[in-house]
Amino acid sequence: MLSNKLILAKPGADMTEIGEIVEDVVADGKRAGEVIQRLREFLRKGESALSLLDVNVLVRDVAKLVSSDALIRNITISLDLAGETPTVNADRVQLQQLVLNLLLNAMEAMTESGREHRRVIVHTRLTEAPAVHVAIEDGGTGLRPGTEDLVFEPFYTTKQSGMGMGLSIARSIVEAHGGAIWAANNGTRGATFHFTVPLTRAKTP
Repeated sequence: MLSNKLILAKPGADMTEIGEIVEDVVADGKRAGEVIQRLREFLRKGESALSLLDVNVLVRDVAKLVSSDALIRNITISLDLAGETPTVNADRVQLQQLVLNLLLNAMEAMTESGREHRRVIVHTRLTEAPAVHVAIEDGGTGLRPGTEDLVFEPFYTTKQSGMGMGLSIARSIVEAHGGAIWAANNGTRGATFHFTVPLTRAKTP
């Protein structure tokens, strides 16, 4: 069967068939929007299993989880972690999903990068807020100017496959935990995705 794209490109394409394709696209978009909305409502209600988490430990666990994938892609993952323990009150599964999404996003951003640039660095730091600041830095092609906020919108994607929901869900998770998320291009190449989550208590001197 021809793909939807090929059908649309055919000279004299059947308008009925095109109408059905458009209806499918609209329906898929509606379903995806409903998934995001339900997730955001779920997170806002606080229906999650909160516990005290060491973000450094969580980052190490997720990095280990993707290590085989990174090896296959010839990508090095380096950890630059805070010396002090960044403890947060958060849902472990949601925070793991957040870091996993950002790590996979960073690796996918380097698909066209030379081997010497295929490196992801995960930084954790304590801020004065007090909060833990996590930054995931890649050596990819970077963000197109003006898309730094757009990348977190539902359905926005530069990938050939996928629905552009990963970063939108990441934002929902961060905001549900009282934090913030943003992205910026690096000074040389690639981009860094940042997020913060409040600490459970103020840092003692």
